[in-house]
Amino acid sequence: MVAKLAFTAFITPALTLLLSLPRVRGAMEAAKAWLRRGRPQGEEAETAPSMSGDTELAGVVMLMDLALIFGFAIPLLLPLLCVAFAAHLAVFHLCTTRFGMTMEYHARPACRYLAVSVLLGSGLNVWFFVDNGSQVVGEAFVVWGVPVGLCLGLAAGVVWHRAACARRGGSSESCARDLPADAPQLVGKCQGPCQGEDASIFPLRMLHALCVCR
Repeated sequence: MVAKLAFTAFITPALTLLLSLPRVRGAMEAAKAWLRRGRPQGEEAETAPSMSGDTELAGVVMLMDLALIFGFAIPLLLPLLCVAFAAHLAVFHLCTTRFGMTMEYHARPACRYLAVSVLLGSGLNVWFFVDNGSQVVGEAFVVWGVPVGLCLGLAAGVVWHRAACARRGGSSESCARDLPADAPQLVGKCQGPCQGEDASIFPLRMLHALCVCR
């Protein structure tokens, strides 16, 4: 898992950036045109270079899933996840602001299953201390502290969610709507942490705009 995540953190962003360079995109378009040279003209419309918003958000959620389940069990995982987040978001920012690529397919990712990931990660840590109670210390602290921490975190999340929805003048149920088509514009209008930033950049900013800025 560490080797695969290292590939995701260091190799995948570099490949994505390389394939997004204007000259590389031009060479790929030329190759496609050469392969289609025998087809009638106008059969396929030219499209502007774009990135898939739902794919980017799905990748963010996948990395969050790994952090919640194995973050405290594998020491190298959290640093690699931080590098992967930073590298992917930097490449996404560069492609949309410097290379002229647009973002399409604004869709809200599936996030509710992350609650199961939190339970699995917490159970993994509790199981480790219970199974190795004779070799490690802190078994009672983990057995009682992890459930209490989950309850406190859930309560804090509910309070924050309601406060955020109250600030934007809506009900908590309205945050369950699909990601609107004007999500990038919402990021630019946001009065929270993303205030004053470009409207077409980070997927995490879009998630924030979904439940806070609309």
